[in-house]
Amino acid sequence: MPDADPIAIGAPRHNGNIPGQVRTVLSMMKDLDLRGKPSAAFGSYGLSGEAPMIADELRLMRMDA
Repeated sequence: MPDADPIAIGAPRHNGNIPGQVRTVLSMMKDLDLRGKPSAAFGSYGLSGEAPMIADELRLMRMDA
């Protein structure tokens, strides 16, 4: 993944939280140097809150979310 261009991560609605599988991927990504990589977050049903939570995680990795 460090050689990837833009990265987009999405999640379905899951009790107002990020599903475990997506959390696992985000956790694995933290071991990579992804600083400055363009990224996007999206969620289903728009208002359930997953996309902003994912975007926060991407920003913590210093990605351009």
